[in-house]
Amino acid sequence: MKNSKTIVCVSNFFKGADFLIELKKLGNKVYLITSEKLRDKPWPTEYIDEIFYMEGQDTDWNLEHLLLGL
Repeated sequence: MKNSKTIVCVSNFFKGADFLIELKKLGNKVYLITSEKLRDKPWPTEYIDEIFYMEGQDTDWNLEHLLLGL
C-alpha cells in the first residue's frame, strides 16, 4: 500500500484494541509498547506486527531503554 505508515503505540493500560485493529486494517505496520504486567491481556495480536514489553511498573519504565528501542 502506497500510503502505509509505521505506527508505534505506547500504552501502560489495557486499552485501544479497536484503534490498533483499525490502524492495521488501513494497511499500516503496527507496533505496541506496553508494560510487562499487561502481557496476558487479550491484545488483538493478529493486528499487531510486534509487541514490546517494558520491565517495571508503568511509572518507572527505564526511559533510556525505551528511547534506544525506538
